[in-house]
Amino acid sequence: MTKVQASEVTYELHSLGWKAFQQLCATVLSEVLGQTVQVFSEVNDGGRDLAFYGNWLNSSESSVNFQGAFTIQCKHTIKPDASFSLSLVSGELKKVKILAEKGLCENYLIITNAKVSAEAEIAIIEAFEEIDGLKICRVFSGQWLSQKIRESARLRMLIPRVYGLGDLAQIVDSRAYEQANEILSSMGREIAKFVITDAYNKSVDALTDNGFVFLLGEPASGKSMIAASLVLASIDLWKLNAIKISTPDELSRHWNPLEKNQIFWVDDVFGATQLDHSKANDWNLKLGHFNAAINKGARIIFTSRTYIYEEAKGYLKESAAPVIKNSQVTIYVENLSKDEKEQILYNHIKLGNQAHDFKRKIKKYLPSIVISKGFSPEVARRLGDKNFTKKLFLSEKNVVDFFEKPMDFLIDTIRNLDVHSRAALTVLFRNGGEIERPVPNELIDVHYLSRLGSTPYYVLKSLGFLEESFTISFLKGKKYFWKFKHPIIQDALANIFSNDLEFLDEYVSGANILKLFREVSCGLDDVLGSKIVLSNQYYRLLIDRIRMLDIKIYYNSIGLSYFLSGRCDYDFLKMLVDSYPEYVSSLRVISGLKYCTDLKVLLKLKSIGLLEEPLRLKAVTRYFDIAVNWFDAGALDESCMLLLTETEKESLLHKIKSESLPKITSELGNYETNWNGEEPEEYLEEISSAIDVYLRVFNDEGSKDYLEEAKEILIECKTNLESNYFEEEEDDGSSFFSKEAPSHSPIDYGGRCVFEDVDK
Repeated sequence: MTKVQASEVTYELHSLGWKAFQQLCATVLSEVLGQTVQVFSEVNDGGRDLAFYGNWLNSSESSVNFQGAFTIQCKHTIKPDASFSLSLVSGELKKVKILAEKGLCENYLIITNAKVSAEAEIAIIEAFEEIDGLKICRVFSGQWLSQKIRESARLRMLIPRVYGLGDLAQIVDSRAYEQANEILSSMGREIAKFVITDAYNKSVDALTDNGFVFLLGEPASGKSMIAASLVLASIDLWKLNAIKISTPDELSRHWNPLEKNQIFWVDDVFGATQLDHSKANDWNLKLGHFNAAINKGARIIFTSRTYIYEEAKGYLKESAAPVIKNSQVTIYVENLSKDEKEQILYNHIKLGNQAHDFKRKIKKYLPSIVISKGFSPEVARRLGDKNFTKKLFLSEKNVVDFFEKPMDFLIDTIRNLDVHSRAALTVLFRNGGEIERPVPNELIDVHYLSRLGSTPYYVLKSLGFLEESFTISFLKGKKYFWKFKHPIIQDALANIFSNDLEFLDEYVSGANILKLFREVSCGLDDVLGSKIVLSNQYYRLLIDRIRMLDIKIYYNSIGLSYFLSGRCDYDFLKMLVDSYPEYVSSLRVISGLKYCTDLKVLLKLKSIGLLEEPLRLKAVTRYFDIAVNWFDAGALDESCMLLLTETEKESLLHKIKSESLPKITSELGNYETNWNGEEPEEYLEEISSAIDVYLRVFNDEGSKDYLEEAKEILIECKTNLESNYFEEEEDDGSSFFSKEAPSHSPIDYGGRCVFEDVDK
């Protein structure tokens, strides 16, 4: 293969976003000018994207000495064949005049990725050099940028994503092309999405200074992408021969002591998802060979998940190879800066395979993702891939949950752990996600662990290996405990166990109980949405968990009520009533009868003969009070009235007719008096519904007279309230547009948003 002429190399700079292009320009200028270039905020930059003060001898104009204050303006276009003209920068003339008057713009440089004709260049230069105080103006096109990039391998190492923006065969020579292309093809287009982070810069330093870098991090933190970028840059900058290996024996076979231009990449050095004991042992035996290779000039890159390395350390004599410890770079996703997260997310959406409509719709939610706690490069990649978002309905909550609850990815990760680590997580799961440390002997069932393929010894060791990745140790009271690092790990295990009947006991004992209420039924096989029908052998276990539930918490109470009223058979409810009578006694009938979840449980118990009469009568008394005095339309709903006997139903109708209807008009007056600013239609909905129901039920003339009058008063009341409601809105001193934005609105960055052209 012959090397393509350098003049033919071009880069797809239009595929960069405006912010990445500005950062690219800053890096190029810093390298070309030898100066530290100041990058200004996109907010109120005053006409300066970049600036520096100093001297620059332009190699293309050796007779001209550029010196003094430099202002650089970066102009990016997403059109691949766009042309640049004076009209595109005429708006900058006033800004530059102000800068020149302040002595901040003696030299004005315009950098664009567009094409610049000779005529356009002359017109632009003449227009700006007419400004007093501005000595020199120059325009640099996309061709100039491409030239500077291809002339400097060091520059390409500083911005490795350019390897994905051009034809690799044109960037590196034929000797290196095949191995570099193998690495690049294995990463697909991902290298073009790469973002320089602090971890990458530290990796460059370690590899340069020590000849070795060990990249550590949690799953999906970007270890392999950094490694691939380092390898490509090493091929390009140092003309190294790159070899991807997986064992120390391969290092022995391929390393040539007489050849200093070699780089070895070992991805997942001690195992991909779990510790490979044989690999750890083999590397330990070959540490002398490893040291010799580095000392003779070879460069080596290791990657590993942190929890695997923590376990592998027990097999390594790190003192025999200090470079392993001294050249570690740990990637902490949570420490990525806001700018780094923005650019990572931008690149994955912009360069991903999502449809234009998807990119357009999701754009307004991207700032919310940047500040979400669950942000990771891998999940950002998945969001940009249509294969992972087929069931994703676009809303702020859903896209944030995509990051904060990446369930599918987590399930795959857990399933690929070694058997001892899975057993350790299972023990923690079966104990409700929290277990004392040291783990009490009675919680370690040897026979159960044997069934899982593990032993107490390995389970206890694995809890330590998994610390900070899957588990965390914390102090409560005066004792230490283990728990899951994040509750979603417990949810992932629940998903795994719920789909494997062999682990149903683990699922019932360890899953989030509200999740159980949504996913299981007890003895009923016709419940819509039920994933699992529990047999009676699990009833006691589930009831024991229910007894521990704090039903004073609203969502706990609601979840339990719906579960008991719609998903449980007679045997389960009989066991619950007998073993937990205090729960049944606590059930209360409240207003809004049609939606009262406690009433649903009472109705269920009555329908199967498990509601004791004293408890029913207590509920009926409360039912009557609400129906007569609170004008609750649900009191006459057929499903609610099943609580009552026929005699009680007749009595209820009589009391409503004789006591409620005569006072309904005066009650409407109280509604108007007691109004405190709510939306009128919503405020009056309950009594309005009651009047409509009463009109259908009571057909006698006397009742109709009361209700027709009430209907008229209701309309008048609503009109009065609406008049006051809208007057208050007009007089509150603000307009609709100045009110606080709803939670689903895009975050205001106070200036130009990095995502503004992500869908272009």
